[in-house]
Amino acid sequence: MRRTIALTSALALTGALALAPVVSAQEPAEVKIWFHGGVGAESDTLHSQVEAFNASQSEIQVNVTEIPGGAVAGSGYNDSVNAAAVAGDLPCILDLDGPNLYNYAWAGHLLALDDMMSDELRSDLLPSLIDQGTYNDQMYAIGQYDSGLALVGRRSLLDEAGVRIPTGVDDAWTFDEFNEALEKVQALESVEFALDLKLNYGAGEWFTYGFSPIVQGFGGDLIDRSDYSTADGVVNGPEAVAALTWLQGLVQDGVVNATPADDSDFVSGKAGLGWVGHWMTNDYYDAFGDDMVIIPMPNLGTRQATGMGSWAWSVTSQCDQPEAAWTFMEYLLDPEQILNFT
Repeated sequence: MRRTIALTSALALTGALALAPVVSAQEPAEVKIWFHGGVGAESDTLHSQVEAFNASQSEIQVNVTEIPGGAVAGSGYNDSVNAAAVAGDLPCILDLDGPNLYNYAWAGHLLALDDMMSDELRSDLLPSLIDQGTYNDQMYAIGQYDSGLALVGRRSLLDEAGVRIPTGVDDAWTFDEFNEALEKVQALESVEFALDLKLNYGAGEWFTYGFSPIVQGFGGDLIDRSDYSTADGVVNGPEAVAALTWLQGLVQDGVVNATPADDSDFVSGKAGLGWVGHWMTNDYYDAFGDDMVIIPMPNLGTRQATGMGSWAWSVTSQCDQPEAAWTFMEYLLDPEQILNFT
């Protein structure tokens, strides 16, 4: 009797299961990303990476939103991030420009990544990227690449001017050599300005990135680094004043174009040397090929300094899928994906 009841119950259960709607597998974890817009090939590459990642597995679905206003200094992008942070609408993953990530970490909008990151991954990162991503002894953002500031010239033009071309960082021009090089290049009939300082970029992030190495090269700085609470006596200190007075003199003496219309002064031959970051390298090489030479930053007296820093990936504290977000970040930090992006 008991066996009959058990069999009847089992058949009833089997029938109920057969008639019930099929329950789908668990929905994939959704990871939303905000990416700064206006960067062309970088944007195209990121979208292709997202498509490849989504196709490679079914547990995580990544969706990208491009926020306008971030191509140069990122002000519009940061306005959007600030508004979303206040409203509680941040995505899981943000890309942040180096100068801005500390504010978001300080405000509690980012998760520390140290416990997520393997020792192997950390050891593979450039030291400058670790420095940039670290706030209060914890790492909050990781860049796929780093930028670099250097001088760019034409080998044939420098040879014509009789200017020595440095072969490496340890062989860089001294301050006196740099001034002499500018004088010799300025004297060439084919050159209107010895140096292009990209003043067409306007005031803002470029002035800090491009010209703080001059202040630091003179022995000055932008802030008192003992406690980061004041700039008084530092950014207006004697070394900084001397550095910016020298820089101002380059414009007043006609060595630098104060009002370039666009990015073309060096490419057109109007300027003999360029003071710029890595983002112009391809355009310059397309124009001059092997005649283009990258020259290390000169030693301006106290030290050599260069602008560095990059947009970097971070996980927000409002993310409800931090493990899934980190899985995608690890994918972006794979050497093959870094190569695709760079």
